[in-house]
Amino acid sequence: MQPFRRMAITLMVLFAPAGAQEFRGTILGRITDPSGAPVAGSSIEALNVETGIKIGSTSNDAGNYQIPFLVPGNYTVLVGHSGFKRIERAGVRVATNTQVTLNLALELGTATETVNVVASTPLLNTASADLGQVVEKNYLSSITVNLTRNVLNAVRLTPGVTGGGATVTGNNSGSFSIAGGGSTTGRIEFLVDGIPNTTAHNAGGVVFIPSIDAVEEIKVHTTMFDAQYGHSNGGAINITTRGGTNQLHGSTYVYKRWSDLNANSWTNNTAGLPKPPTDYYQFGYFIGGPITIPGIYDGRNRTFFATTLEKDRDSVQLTRRARTPTSAEKAGDFSQTLNRRGGPFTLYDPNTTVVTGGRATRQPFAGNRIPGSLITATGAAWMKLYPEPNVATSPALEALNWIGTGATVLPQTQISFRVDHQISTKQRIFGRYGMLRLKQTNDELMRGQYSVDPDGTGGLARENPRRFYNIGLDDTYTLSPSFLVSFRYGFVRKVQLNLRGGVGYDPSPLNLPQIVLANQTISGWPTFNIGERMMTLGSNYQEELNNQHSFQTTFTKLTGK
Repeated sequence: MQPFRRMAITLMVLFAPAGAQEFRGTILGRITDPSGAPVAGSSIEALNVETGIKIGSTSNDAGNYQIPFLVPGNYTVLVGHSGFKRIERAGVRVATNTQVTLNLALELGTATETVNVVASTPLLNTASADLGQVVEKNYLSSITVNLTRNVLNAVRLTPGVTGGGATVTGNNSGSFSIAGGGSTTGRIEFLVDGIPNTTAHNAGGVVFIPSIDAVEEIKVHTTMFDAQYGHSNGGAINITTRGGTNQLHGSTYVYKRWSDLNANSWTNNTAGLPKPPTDYYQFGYFIGGPITIPGIYDGRNRTFFATTLEKDRDSVQLTRRARTPTSAEKAGDFSQTLNRRGGPFTLYDPNTTVVTGGRATRQPFAGNRIPGSLITATGAAWMKLYPEPNVATSPALEALNWIGTGATVLPQTQISFRVDHQISTKQRIFGRYGMLRLKQTNDELMRGQYSVDPDGTGGLARENPRRFYNIGLDDTYTLSPSFLVSFRYGFVRKVQLNLRGGVGYDPSPLNLPQIVLANQTISGWPTFNIGERMMTLGSNYQEELNNQHSFQTTFTKLTGK
């Protein structure tokens, strides 16, 4: 038995025009005078209502302006020019990876006069063909609590999205498919704050999923999305995390499901088995606001933080059926064993094989009994590992005469921390760190269990500890009113250990050949796959380490008419 180790390290350096996996939005449009002529040199500012941060731009000779790299949120747009009244347009919502077109007409007057635009037609995205849906935090926080608080479950509200359905804030989310993208399951690009969040194996496994309270909104790109997602043939899911605001705010929550209120399963009731100890709980908090040090530093309108902690424990039922040999069969006596249709069958002696004219024939064992002299010491020892049948049924090939029940327990802890800071009117930065640690354990229904038909290996690992890390850094700089650049670095890591079956168990009682014992890198039971729907006993030891670095540079230049 050899351990399986895998390391995948991916380095991606992406230089692209505006929008290289960009999660932030843009406000753009045209400034005109009362006659409809373009007004050059107008001052346009986008004021974030929650943070008080202003991002400015200037209209060009054609009256066009663009304010890119806006964190999703609510904005007020301010427009000013000498000889004209000042315009204040409130209620502008900038969503994830969305371009909002806002054309404004100035009125003649003085700069001390202000025109408040309080009503307008809905703002449409006319600058991009990207089709998708945005799920905002207001909806995420108001949906009915159903104890499946994984934020990715919300993407199934988007037309054409199927699959998923993880019950905890884990990474069991690679099973989504988006009909509009024309892809098979598991071929979707997942991003957090525009940073790749998908490993390069396991059908595109998701690395880090923030808690619901840490998410500002989600955008599901279904079809006709930008070429920036060209390396995904099934659409993209872009998660934007929440940042702090000028007001200190937060939330705390506790969710609990009691096992005493759960009924036993139909399978267990039928087999006369007790109800397994299943339960669920989750608690956590979110806190965000300005970074302030009394008497030293006031971070309002400039520096903000947001942090979360979430812990949960999910215990679910683990029940498996299998065939196990009877006492007579362990001794080589199959005289009472029936075939799959309930009739007699014949057991042949492989040692009597004769090939005549290309056709092999064998002699049956007398009475369907294997002589004790033909049963090896290893085979006899292996048969002793199987428990006696506990389901009343006639012995037959593939007849499920054994059932075991227990629980799969998944405790986990997740933390995240984000800081946003405006260095000057020309430069702003943010950094984020997230970590998810979990350790899945499964009750050992049969000692040394490896897999069972038809359920396979799922839910049978003794221990499956996993750790996921996600880091994002961004620096956005305004070189001129029409030329901006954004540098972004991302790092994701997945570390996993899978201990299955008889890893670490003493193999000496199995009477194995000495050459097998001498070549084991890790002590344990070898794998014996007998078939006939019997539980496969054996060992598997697997380590995985996946690191992915990404560096993205985005340039935005406003030109033309």
